[in-house]
Amino acid sequence: MSQYKGEYGGYEFFPTHERADARERREQRSRVRDDAFMQMMQDDNLRKAAGGNRRGGTGSVKPGMKELTKILLDLQQDIKRVSKGNCIVDAEEYAQKLGPYHKAIQGDWNEDGIEDIVIFDGNGNPVVVNGYATTPSKWVERNKYYETSTIGDNGKRESRTAWRRRILNPQYTDPNDPTRLVGYNPPAWVQNVIDSNKEHNTHWKVPQPKDRSVYKVFQEEILKPMWDSMAGKGQVEKKSYLTACAYVWNTWILPINLLMTFGERGLNLHINMMLRGKLNPVDTEIYEQLKKHDTTKSNIANCVQRIYTLSMKDVHDPLFDKIEDALIRGSIFYTNKDRESAYVPEYIDEIIGLLNAKFDTGLAGPSTPEHVGRPSTGSHQLVPQVRPMSSTDDDDVDVDDVMSDYPIMTNHQDRVTGYSRDRLYNFLSGNAHIVLLNLCKGMKFKGAHNMKFDTMVNRITDELIKKRYTGDLTIRAIDAWIVNRY
Repeated sequence: MSQYKGEYGGYEFFPTHERADARERREQRSRVRDDAFMQMMQDDNLRKAAGGNRRGGTGSVKPGMKELTKILLDLQQDIKRVSKGNCIVDAEEYAQKLGPYHKAIQGDWNEDGIEDIVIFDGNGNPVVVNGYATTPSKWVERNKYYETSTIGDNGKRESRTAWRRRILNPQYTDPNDPTRLVGYNPPAWVQNVIDSNKEHNTHWKVPQPKDRSVYKVFQEEILKPMWDSMAGKGQVEKKSYLTACAYVWNTWILPINLLMTFGERGLNLHINMMLRGKLNPVDTEIYEQLKKHDTTKSNIANCVQRIYTLSMKDVHDPLFDKIEDALIRGSIFYTNKDRESAYVPEYIDEIIGLLNAKFDTGLAGPSTPEHVGRPSTGSHQLVPQVRPMSSTDDDDVDVDDVMSDYPIMTNHQDRVTGYSRDRLYNFLSGNAHIVLLNLCKGMKFKGAHNMKFDTMVNRITDELIKKRYTGDLTIRAIDAWIVNRY
């Protein structure tokens, strides 16, 4: 490839910023490999095969194979596909996620008349080229996996995750912090690769365990033992395990912690997300920010820690009967995918009440951040603390400002059925004909351009009631809902 002399120019696609000794060793390995290849080609039979194509040879090396060999062997990199790098729109979006200084540029980088798409970092180095990138090689792990993994009676090879857990034996035995990795026992070849990397300045990746997430603790320590017992009794469908775990998390852990952290508004946003499967772009961004907020994470960790501590006791608690019931509901949801029956607000409220009765879920106020996520010493009732996003967060959307305008639903009727017909009808009647015409077209109504004004109002109202619309009562919100729904 030629060097590009534009805004991100002045570099080579394969820079050689490395120590002289490392470069010398790499070149020596390359020379040894080339010498071995030439020795092979001097053999009479191989030369005849190259000329006569007896063994499928063509007498020439396939284009790119020498470069690929250097990437895989000398640089210890794998080639990975980046689907977001195949068109400029997706590439620009992907570049923004990589970092504020990353940029996707489309142009004829090698001057062959064909436009390419390259994503650069802030220093002008390419990180994705035409939908492909390099990543540290996992060749050693892949090789050992296929050599040492077991094949079950059903003919299926054990999963990579199960294989890693078996050979590394990670230990999470700290009762005060079940997420922390206490130790592990790797096989000898793992340490051999680590030592070889240091000696030869190579970068082969080897499997190494790390701290696990709070969700993994909840899944592996609390749900998995229950699931195995229930699956043995035929109470749940085995292949629905992951879906059932996610269901329990979405109906148990997330709702109560969003309610504790952001009040009724946070809970309503979560319920709307569960009922619809997706939200409009603005609400989606707000919802993701609420889940990732430090206070929410702290509350979730605290909640799971309490349930985990309770599960360590020998005495069976009725709370776990309810969790088993939730696993069954999750297994059923895996089969029918009916969100409106699976994520019933009344059921979520029942779980919140159950956890309130079992644990002290009161939180300290925002004025004492050092106590956030810790149980209070007095109240045994839920004390929602609406804590807005910090002004130092690098987010385009001010969560507190947007959520202050978010409709607060205070009863089950509003959450399940949405607005009354009169309220929807009166709101829609106050809009212009062209606005309602666009809504009708979005809802795929036939002959919308021939409808009278009152007919359009009635049709849109009936459709919103039928689909249980519960979003904001604005044209923008309704239009976004229609786009997502239809």
